[in-house]
Amino acid sequence: MRLVVTDSGLGGLSVCADLLKAPTGPTAKNTELLYVNAAPDPQHSYNSMESLAEKQEVFQTFLGRLADSYQPDHIFVACHTLSALLSEIKLPKLPIQGMLELTRKAVLEETKEFGYSRLLILATPTTISSGVYDRLLPDTQSIACPGLADMISSDLTGTRIIENIRLFLSGANPPLSPGKVIVVLGCTHYGWRENLFLEALDNIGIEPSLINPNKIAAQQLVKQWSLDEAIRFVGAYSTPMEERKTMMHLLEDVGAFPLITALNQEEVFSFFKK
Repeated sequence: MRLVVTDSGLGGLSVCADLLKAPTGPTAKNTELLYVNAAPDPQHSYNSMESLAEKQEVFQTFLGRLADSYQPDHIFVACHTLSALLSEIKLPKLPIQGMLELTRKAVLEETKEFGYSRLLILATPTTISSGVYDRLLPDTQSIACPGLADMISSDLTGTRIIENIRLFLSGANPPLSPGKVIVVLGCTHYGWRENLFLEALDNIGIEPSLINPNKIAAQQLVKQWSLDEAIRFVGAYSTPMEERKTMMHLLEDVGAFPLITALNQEEVFSFFKK
């Protein structure tokens, strides 16, 4: 059996790291884990593409070649931006899940349990503009954080990251008011720096009930899949050194050593060449 987890970049490795730690369900199937970077190249991410049509075409091509070349039994799209495209493109004939439904469900469950009425979505400009989380609650506010995902992949100390989180929060329109709020980290990269988001929110008097969908995704996946020792990392290009160093540091911090090994032995495959 082969489970593929994919993302535009390395943010989805956070889901894999949580997957390694989560207790396996009693009926889970033993499987190989394959992490696949869906980005075409380091300078051409989905968030930098000029049109929705381009994003759809590139991601559809990627999924088709992924399915044909690696024959996965299940694909999990660990990316909110790419998950928003799934309903708009032709998909391979195999089970494919994304981040949207589990995130929506988590928000509604949190609202029911704690009675919160305010929701704050922090995500990439592409995810925010797609409107996938609009109107989940009557009082929903979304903040786009351009460039933050790439910064998380390259800022080893976190200094620039928290400065930019504070900048995005301070620029909210209308301004954020203190109090209790459900806060969704709507990009898998953000899960790596959950502590910095909590610090920045606390600085402005926000009392967050923080939803990190990465952890929820891992909890769902381990009900179905039990990872064996075979973990592989594949991408269309070799991971740049600065990004690799930062990710190694983050993976080491959470004890995800099998993922470090896989990243060190990464395979390059031409998903996008005609």
